[in-house]
Amino acid sequence: MSLKHANEARQPTNISCAAFFTVVLFLLAGLLFIYWGTNEINVSRASLNWPSVTGKVVRVDIFHEEGEDYDYYTPYITYQYVVNDETYQSRRVRISGDMTYHDEYSALQDSGRYPLHSQVIVYYDPNQPERALLERQASGHGKLITGIVFASAGIIAVPIMTWYGRRQYSKRKTLREWNSQA
Repeated sequence: MSLKHANEARQPTNISCAAFFTVVLFLLAGLLFIYWGTNEINVSRASLNWPSVTGKVVRVDIFHEEGEDYDYYTPYITYQYVVNDETYQSRRVRISGDMTYHDEYSALQDSGRYPLHSQVIVYYDPNQPERALLERQASGHGKLITGIVFASAGIIAVPIMTWYGRRQYSKRKTLREWNSQA
């Protein structure tokens, strides 16, 4: 089969490699965010039933990182607590992770809720006492919504890219036919 006939035999539904990888990237990113969000929602729901003990704040730090456009300030609260005569140490304040701020004042306000050497209520996972947090709250919904948006964009892109590929194929085929008649 000649090269000309091989090109004409290509199916009109071919999507360019860049478009294909973009769609796959959106789908994978969406699925990853859906997984993270669902996991975070499940853990945050479970944490509402976790037992609590009294703990003590043993260290308070503000991590400063200079960025291109902004500076970032992240408060780190380290606390100790005892479960079944075993001492644990954790940095996790909330399920969703550390809060990062663009100004030092906000980071200081956040960390100021947990002064050094103060007593705190620590909620811990009874099945894994090393998993603990200071604030129980519903979280993960933002990640889940982001995942749904990304995955939906990937799914919606498939018929659009297919339509576009067919349209481009038809244009090339019409142009070749027109050139062959001339």
